Order: sequence, then structure tokens, then C-alpha cells
Amino acid sequence: MKVARVIETFLPNITGPVNQAYKISLELEKRNINSPVFTTYYNVKNVPDEEFIDLVSVKRLPYARIMQYCISPGIKKALEESNTKKKIDIIHAHTYRSYQTEQGYQFAKKHKIPFVLSAHGSLLGYDKYLKNKLVKMPYLIYDSLKKKLPAINADAVIVNSQLEYDDAIKFGIDKKKIHVIPVGIDTLLYEKKNKDPNFVLKKNKNGISLLFVARISRNRNLELLIHALHFIKKKNLNKKCKLFVIGKEIVNSDTDKRGYVAELKQLAQKLGVSDMIQFVGEKTGKELIDLYLNADIFVYTSLYENFGQPLLEAAAAGLPIISPRIGIAREIIKDGETGYFVEYDAKDVSDKIALLFDKNEREIFGKRLQTIVKKKYAWSKIINEYCKLYRSLTKK
Repeated sequence: MKVARVIETFLPNITGPVNQAYKISLELEKRNINSPVFTTYYNVKNVPDEEFIDLVSVKRLPYARIMQYCISPGIKKALEESNTKKKIDIIHAHTYRSYQTEQGYQFAKKHKIPFVLSAHGSLLGYDKYLKNKLVKMPYLIYDSLKKKLPAINADAVIVNSQLEYDDAIKFGIDKKKIHVIPVGIDTLLYEKKNKDPNFVLKKNKNGISLLFVARISRNRNLELLIHALHFIKKKNLNKKCKLFVIGKEIVNSDTDKRGYVAELKQLAQKLGVSDMIQFVGEKTGKELIDLYLNADIFVYTSLYENFGQPLLEAAAAGLPIISPRIGIAREIIKDGETGYFVEYDAKDVSDKIALLFDKNEREIFGKRLQTIVKKKYAWSKIINEYCKLYRSLTKK
């Protein structure tokens, strides 16, 4: 079987959809299922047109960008050439409202092969964090012009959570075509006993380390967390608590105002909590895992997540989680057992953080989360679900 994957950007650019696309292709290749990736040069530099990343064949194409739309005319020819060398059995596209997805859909239609779409929150996610009707217009115009065809007519639409399933239904996709397959994770990477023997925990025994991980944009709602720290300081608990914010600043839309991190720092200074926050910047790989393992509590404040990969990573690292009812949080947080749900209210967030100052409580919550992750989100289980879906589509 050959499953061609199309996606706007790819490694070394790191995003949730990119990580997921790479891991699926890699695990398929390990099972002798050919899964090449067709992408563009968007957000990557000094990389070849064609290369193998581990076992995954990657073909990158030149592009022109209009606002958030990344046009790569060469993808059509690249797919045809690949099909000539070895027949493509399935096209799997990542994210809706993408030129690459459109071309993958047209190719699948032409050659009468199954077309699979992984939504990654791109169906209605924008409606959750873009409040201005004018800013939403490009999304609505796109849907009108394209008639939603790559999503509505896909043979299968993959969503990562029950929340995203509900979005897909609302978007108009036939529920028979929707498959809930969560993001997987390699739990061994987060188990201290399997790490480098030289790894040493650096946790502050006299304080609490809060961790926030995400690409930093306005929909992450970090103002809420800064105000929560202000409440903690008012309770005279500030000496016990420090927040580490991990991630680089991005914009979700070309209409977004830039300079968000600078605004957050000004807010922290105004509220007198600058000494309680450290903006670390982007971290990946072992460095990021070490940050998870050295934290005490994971706190999330995002306005919307279709899944929320950092939530899963925190759970794998055994961190109790404080989060609104978004993405995978709804499926792994058992309130008062593995973490706490919060409203978008700073006092509520600060109160829940204070509830987890007890070390024994944190460890019990964390172990329960690790058990959930191993049972439901190990990559071996997730890839089995993809293989089952692919085989069912090729038999039709």
C-alpha cells in the first residue's frame, strides 16, 4: 500500500499537524507501508528539495503565499510523477483550507482513489478565537468558493477529539465518514527511568514550578494566567510559585496584531508579578521533555483546542493538569482526580493551583494521568487505527 501525504509545511518546521503527519508516515514506513510526504518550503530554510527524514521520503516544492494561503503549483506534477513510479492507493491531506489539500483532493478524484482529511481543528476552530466578524470573512468566503468539497466529499475525515467531532458534524460532514483518532505519544520518552542516566531532576524543592507550553498567540489567553499569578501573590503564596512559559510567538491570522509577548510582559510588570514569570522561548526534543519532567503543575488557558498536544505531553510526564474544558482535556482530566477544570476566571485558576501545592496530591494525580495515556494514546495503538481505516477504504 502507498499512502501519499500532503501538507502545507513540514519538518524542520514544528507544528502540531506537522508532528502528527511525520509520526504517522514514520510508523507506517516501519510497517512497510509506503507513505511519502509532499509539502512546500514554507517556514523552512537550507533544506533540500528531496530528502529522507528517518524513513520518510519528503518532497518540497516552491510556493507563493497570499495571506494564510500557500500556493504550490508543482504539487500536481509531483503527485503524478510519484504515481507513475508506484501507484498511490490513498491521498491523506492535513488541514482544511489548504492548496495542498485541494490538489490532493483533485488528484484522488481524478484517479478514483480514497481521499482522507485530517482536520486538525481547521474546520471551525477559527470561530472560537476570532471574535471580529470582519476577520472571519476570509474563512467564510473560502468555504463559499470551494463549497467545502475537500471536507464534505472526503472518504474519511479524521478528528482528534470528541470536541472536534462535534465541530465536524456542525460543519456538515456525514457522521459516517468521521473517525475519532487521537494524537499518539511515545510514553517511554517521558519516563525518568528510561532516560539518559545522567539526567538529574532540577525541581525546586521549596517551590512550585508551573508550566505552560504552546506556540504563543492571542488565542492562548495568557493574560488569564498572569492575572491568576496576581491573585496568588495577594494570598502571599508568590514565593512558592513560578511560571515557565515555553513557546515562540506566532500569529494565527495575518489580521492578528503582533507584539503579544511584549504586551504580556507589560501586564506582568503592571501587576507586580514579573519575578514570577519566565518566558523561555521555543524548546523542542530532549530540552522540552526535561522541562516537563522538572515541572510540578501544567496550566493551560487556551480559548480553543481541537486536541492540545501539550496537554498529552504533560500527562505523559505525570503532571497534574489545570485547564478549561477544551480539546483532549475533556477526556483526560477527571476533576479532582487527575487535575482540575477551570472557568476563564483568574481567581478560579489561582484557587485550583493552590489546591495542588501538596506534593503527594500532585504525584497521585500524575500517576493516574500516565496510566490513562499508556492505555489510550500509545503510538502503537494509534497506528493500528490508521492501518485499519486505510485498509477499509482500499477494499471499497
